[in-house]
Amino acid sequence: MPPLISLLLPVKNGLPHVKTTIEAIRRQTYPGYELIVQDGGSTDGTLDYLQSLHGMPNMEIASATDCGIGQAYNRALTRCSGDLVCFIAADEYLEDDSLERGVAWFNQHPHAVIVNGAVRLVNAADEVTQIFEAPAFDLLAHLRCEAVLPFAGLLNRRRIGQDLFYDESLQTCPDYEFWIRVGSVTDPGDFVSMKEVFKTARADRASMSFRAESYEHFCRDKLRALDRYLASRPPDADVEALRRSAAAGIHLWAAESVLFLEGPSPSFLKWCEAAARTEPSSPRLHRLARRSGAFEVDTATGRFSLTGSMQPAEPPPTATLVANGITLDGIQAHTYWHGATVDRGSIAQVRTPEGPWEYAAEIPLRPFGGFDSGCWYWVRLDLEVRAGQIGVGLLLGSDIAQEQIVSAAQGRQTLFVTVSANRGNGIVIRNGGLRQRSTVDLFGVSLHALPPTSRIQ
Repeated sequence: MPPLISLLLPVKNGLPHVKTTIEAIRRQTYPGYELIVQDGGSTDGTLDYLQSLHGMPNMEIASATDCGIGQAYNRALTRCSGDLVCFIAADEYLEDDSLERGVAWFNQHPHAVIVNGAVRLVNAADEVTQIFEAPAFDLLAHLRCEAVLPFAGLLNRRRIGQDLFYDESLQTCPDYEFWIRVGSVTDPGDFVSMKEVFKTARADRASMSFRAESYEHFCRDKLRALDRYLASRPPDADVEALRRSAAAGIHLWAAESVLFLEGPSPSFLKWCEAAARTEPSSPRLHRLARRSGAFEVDTATGRFSLTGSMQPAEPPPTATLVANGITLDGIQAHTYWHGATVDRGSIAQVRTPEGPWEYAAEIPLRPFGGFDSGCWYWVRLDLEVRAGQIGVGLLLGSDIAQEQIVSAAQGRQTLFVTVSANRGNGIVIRNGGLRQRSTVDLFGVSLHALPPTSRIQ
């Protein structure tokens, strides 16, 4: 007998996005589901809209004020009866065949704790910005926030059993504690990830995760969950070492997220400094220092210091061209970047591999005589993405700094990449976060410098 899927939808003041969520549920090709709506006391017309819906006999609505998302999901869980459970937010929507594919995935992996698909992220203009594929689950990586596991699939209710609930004392990030609890008693192989898109989520300020100010509360709740978990273990040196590395990891996760949202801002620096106090030797912290060029950390003492005046994102008019500092003559796709191609015609054209974030081309940085340590440098690129979406950034060994995402919808663009803070190896072009090949035309590239004597104080 086909399994019943319980779709749990907590919502509070979810208009207009919840309408898209509901319409996607209506289009599901798998009929064996129940929709459990838990309204948190909406005042914007959400409840009226939900109660006005017709032709959805498998939908059940309850409304009551709650103390947060954890309590909302828990209330929905007490009302559902499915063998498989799907968490979905009011600013997300399923693919038309998501439930059908999810059941097929579970037929292949009947003992899985969860079978996850990928998440398509869209911005306020409904443009696709990334396809986020669920990573393999590892408890230590989860504790350190090195691998974030989404709810983008179906949970096995019978397998998870009494652990299928959220900690209601955590107003944010209850999933962090949930996966600690479940991951501590199950095998990593029971977390199955598929590459197909399962749902679409908003990647703009409609989501708390895309507001830098949210990370204060996020970190506080994650640290509470971490402390509770470690308090349940016999105290020893290993537990204390894990406490330090995981706490630093939580702060670094916040720093990485804020860097993506708003660059090397005061908020970003605050989270980096917090990580430095806890684990000053963290390689992840020092990668952030190289990528941002905004701070330095003494690995022995944890002393955190800013690097001085911040280089502007674009060169001022007084900057000068560095002859032959970078040219398109040297652009190449390395042989180990499978599927990448470079056409060096009158306009250099790069085609990326299909996979998200796959590398496609490198333009070496080779200023005659090397870099002057006192100068600021910028690389200017004149380009147009013809198909898909690409990332352009500064290559720092195996890291990328200053990466900017450009899509075909943006037309011809002039980009500047700051170089001085890290003296990079070159400019790297890679596929954006979409699972499709992307194409970009490069019309020109140049290196510009500004000595200290030319800076405006």
